[in-house]
Amino acid sequence: MANSSASKLAKLAPTQEESDRISNLPDHLLHHTLSFLPIKQAVATSLILSKRWALLGLAMPILDIINSAFPLLVSFIQFVDAVVFLSDSKTINMFRLKCQKFIVPRFKINLWINAAINSKVQHLELCFANFNNDVDLPTRLFHNSTIMVLKLSRVFLNAQSTVNLPSLKVMHLEKVQFKSPESAANIFNGCSHLEEVVLKCEHLSGTSKIRRLEHLVSAELRPPHVRLTAFSNVRSLRFVEDWWVPHKNAIPTFYNLTHLELSWIITHDANHFVECLERFPKLEALVIHKEKEDGRRNA
Repeated sequence: MANSSASKLAKLAPTQEESDRISNLPDHLLHHTLSFLPIKQAVATSLILSKRWALLGLAMPILDIINSAFPLLVSFIQFVDAVVFLSDSKTINMFRLKCQKFIVPRFKINLWINAAINSKVQHLELCFANFNNDVDLPTRLFHNSTIMVLKLSRVFLNAQSTVNLPSLKVMHLEKVQFKSPESAANIFNGCSHLEEVVLKCEHLSGTSKIRRLEHLVSAELRPPHVRLTAFSNVRSLRFVEDWWVPHKNAIPTFYNLTHLELSWIITHDANHFVECLERFPKLEALVIHKEKEDGRRNA
């Protein structure tokens, strides 16, 4: 009887193969599982499991790296070098680098960007705490057929010649400094299929030379710093600063705009603003943020 019971238990007990079903999943599913962890934790976890997991950890297709998670600059650089240069050259789909704690040497940042470009990256996001990094992006970034999403914060852009980003659909530029008046126009004119734009830059010149973006769906702009003609094909528009309403003749007609969101100060001339609404013939939704005495805004 005892032998019979033991035999039944043995049949019910899972085999080693059955108990390790997760490890037997395809690579793309395991990568998806690891992507729910912070990149540092994902790599550390994979290194202690098995050789296959270790290789997966160093070949993550989504690299979301924040240097505030590292105690020292040297450890941060060593980590990024490992996950960028040791990974499969065809697996980096997204590279997000946020340097908010250390000032990383420019040559290292450019090496990482070039590695991502070589890996046919589709989503590239660079964010720095200040301009002390003096990040001047490599010129080959502006001639790329795979990037679909580009988000930049506190970098220098120097696009002196033509730009060709035919796949780019989403571009966010926040506190970016253009090294020449031609750079802004060259970048936008080289992105003919843009659908989403966030442009929050001060001291911006050259926007009058930007051609109209025919495929634009949504935009967030700082109105005093941009000429609106290039963005007049947009469907949803948000002004992220108070809009000192110009004369209506200075506003192009937004034939496709259905949603408009803007800041509002009570000293504005309401009648003047109503006249400007004629420039938005298809407008369906208008959101106005009212300035409160305590500085807070409510829609």
